[in-house]
Amino acid sequence: MKIFFPPDVKRKLDAIIQVCDIEVSLLGKVKKLPRRPDFVVTGLELFRQECSEVSTELDSEALGRFFSELLARGESLEDWRCWIHSHVDSQVFFSRIDERTINSFLGDWLISICVNRRGDSACRLDIFSPVHVTCHDVEVAVLLEPDAALLEQAKAEVADKVRKKPFPIFFDDDSVPLLPGYRRYWSWEEGLEEESDYEA
Repeated sequence: MKIFFPPDVKRKLDAIIQVCDIEVSLLGKVKKLPRRPDFVVTGLELFRQECSEVSTELDSEALGRFFSELLARGESLEDWRCWIHSHVDSQVFFSRIDERTINSFLGDWLISICVNRRGDSACRLDIFSPVHVTCHDVEVAVLLEPDAALLEQAKAEVADKVRKKPFPIFFDDDSVPLLPGYRRYWSWEEGLEEESDYEA
C-alpha cells in the first residue's frame, strides 16, 4: 500500500512545512486509486490553529466552517481522511499526543502522515471499525502522471533502437526446444550443441 501525492500537492505541502518553524497540521483530501490498494492525496487545507514546537491543535470552529462549506457545495466530508502534521526539524514518529489526535477523528478510517523539513515522512493507516487496526510503515511517494508527448517520443525511439532477442528454453533430454529457430537442445553434459538460426 502507498500514499501518493501529485507533484503540485507535494510542492504545496513542502512549502508550508519549510516556512513554518513550529509544528503545523493540515487535512488532506484523498481518493482510492482504482484496482490498487493505494490512495492519492488530491488536495490540502491549512486551518487556523494554535501550535508550539511540540504540539498542534486545529481550531474546531475553523474546521466546522470548512465542513459546512463542503456540505453547502454538495461535497462529501468522507473524502477528507488524511491528517498531516510536521515535526519541524525533529524525527518523524507518532507521539502519545498524536495518538490521541488520531483517535479523536470520526469515521471508519484515517491516513496519518508525519513529516519534517529534511523530507522524512512516517505514514500509517488506522481502521477504526469494526475493530481498531493500525497499518504502520505505509510508503509515501510522488505520483507522476504520464506525459503523452514523451510517451510517443519514447515509443518511437524504442521501436528504432531496441530489438527483441529470442530467449532459448531447452530441455536436458532429447526433446524439441520450446522456441522455434533452434536446431538443437541444451545438454548438461555436452552444453549448447548448436547456435540459434537467428542472427544477432
